[in-house]
Amino acid sequence: MHLFKDDLQVGDVVRSRKPPTARKRQVMDVPEGTVTGLETDSDRDGYALVKIPGVPKPVRVSVSTLERVTSGLTAGDWVRLKGECCNHFPVGILHSIQRDGSVAAGFIGLETL
Repeated sequence: MHLFKDDLQVGDVVRSRKPPTARKRQVMDVPEGTVTGLETDSDRDGYALVKIPGVPKPVRVSVSTLERVTSGLTAGDWVRLKGECCNHFPVGILHSIQRDGSVAAGFIGLETL
């Protein structure tokens, strides 16, 4: 389950989504690359042209199989707060990462993000 569906933009760093049932790291179709173009299709999400380091030409990939990466993190990743924690457990799940770097995370023991 992916918590937040973000519209991709040219210049975004992306990687292939990990299947929800996968417990281990796996070899991904797109390990990490940069979106260089977008193709929209009225019936589907569309496709992104992704420049992957070491590959000469951009690869055409379905947008539904990609996730945006910000500082190595994506929505759905487990996180831990550093330092002192008030009245909740310091472990939570990222729900969204905004383009300005702000995040929304759900922490064990808190009712709101």
